[in-house]
Amino acid sequence: MSEGSIRTNLRQKIVCPHCWYEFSPDETLWVAEHPDLEDDVQLVDQPQRFLPNRFDPVGRAIDAGNVSCEELACPQCHLIVPRALFEIVPFFASIVGTVSCGKTYFLTAMTWKLRRLLPQRFELLFADTDLNSNKKLKEYERLLFYNPESDLPIKLRKTEINPMGAPDLYNQVKIDNRPVTFPRPFFFVIRPQDSHPNSHSIARHARAICLYDNAGEHFEPGADTQRTPVTRHLARSRVVFMLFDPTQDPNMRAACRPDATDPQIVHGPVTLRQDLVLHEVVDRIRRDTGLGLSERHNRPLIVVLTKFDAWCHLLKVKELREPYKQSKSGLFVLDLAYIEKVSEAIKKLLWKYCPDFVASAQGFAENVTYIPVSATGCAPGYDPLTEEVLGMRPSDINPMWVEVPLLYTLARFEGNLIGYARSGN
Repeated sequence: MSEGSIRTNLRQKIVCPHCWYEFSPDETLWVAEHPDLEDDVQLVDQPQRFLPNRFDPVGRAIDAGNVSCEELACPQCHLIVPRALFEIVPFFASIVGTVSCGKTYFLTAMTWKLRRLLPQRFELLFADTDLNSNKKLKEYERLLFYNPESDLPIKLRKTEINPMGAPDLYNQVKIDNRPVTFPRPFFFVIRPQDSHPNSHSIARHARAICLYDNAGEHFEPGADTQRTPVTRHLARSRVVFMLFDPTQDPNMRAACRPDATDPQIVHGPVTLRQDLVLHEVVDRIRRDTGLGLSERHNRPLIVVLTKFDAWCHLLKVKELREPYKQSKSGLFVLDLAYIEKVSEAIKKLLWKYCPDFVASAQGFAENVTYIPVSATGCAPGYDPLTEEVLGMRPSDINPMWVEVPLLYTLARFEGNLIGYARSGN
């Protein structure tokens, strides 16, 4: 961007959400629109990127074919950067966990719930900023929540580790003539609507949300390299959502089994060392941020306990009430006291069954919160003939607390988007 296109509300420094390179607006590349300007030097089957010297009357760059352009790109990796990140404070969030812990279901249910809840209760818009990057997530939302065949069980595909098998989840580029694979984040914007008390300063209070969902295999030792820096976003993230699946823990599963009907507990249980994933996450954050072994991370760690409907009886509850209430202004506020009360109960429960995990979490971060969620609110079906755990029927799906981890983080640590109170029960 040059003087012809600079607007006063552009941020002075932009962070690429793909390669995490910092650059100024005048370094921004544009994506050519003319059909003859193909084959970018760093990207396969992509239009050329260029540093412009001509602009049309509304500030769009003009490419070598005299066509006005729309999309912007990073000067290092050449990948497209959503315009929202040039004007709005970015909010990077990492979702991590073992294989089959429910990351994809959680992310899908969370974004679906936020689209509905934030406008109704908090006078906030939650919207996609890059439909192409969010394409896979939109498809998952359709399958779970807008499926016309709502009585047929479905399963979401696990996050693919192979970039060649999941081009919509990864970007492959050439940097310094070597191939590099980056994870493709999901992009959203949260901004005040007209009735929000901060609607007069949207650029200050809005956030450009970048969510990273890695395959569980990416947290195995040696999976993150210079050629596959698939988890380097951890160092940039404002929050890490560490998903913990109680049905994968042998001690918690044994405690659940006498009263359990969920096939994830009763049939074909999966046992994985979730503490090892946490250790790997901690090691990578320390490595990439320079955090010393005796120092604690000053950004929040939210431990999200998935599949709450399968193990809720361990807390002697079947459901949790909504953790927000209406204020005198008419807007809803988050009940932090209630959330933190639930967090303390979960922490005690985990300490009973897996104290090593709790000790590692508390030793790493200054702020650790434990939040139970259920992305589906129901158990999957089970076929006794094939001994196969089936998917969920969309008509049975009723997510619980999936929106709370992000809302809590925004309310507690990220300005004045979400109001809160501490007078809960």
